[in-house]
Amino acid sequence: MYYVRRNELSAQEVDGEVVLLDAAGERIHQLNGTASLIWHRCDDKTTIDDLVELLMAHFDVDRTTALGDVSEFVDQLCTLKILTRSER
Repeated sequence: MYYVRRNELSAQEVDGEVVLLDAAGERIHQLNGTASLIWHRCDDKTTIDDLVELLMAHFDVDRTTALGDVSEFVDQLCTLKILTRSER
């Protein structure tokens, strides 16, 4: 499974965090450093397993914790229609 950012979103990086403007949904979302790291990799080229490996490499977390965090994050962004799922 791959994840893709919506093209209509405006993203700006501020002090290592991504701020997203969803004009259609009239919302602003601020992603912390960890979420921003994941966000940048949601490019329809990176799998969940790749994202888990990324978190494990950047932070001192085990695979189970990283998988839970990544899954929760991408599920939230899919619910908000900020990301879409792709099976390519």
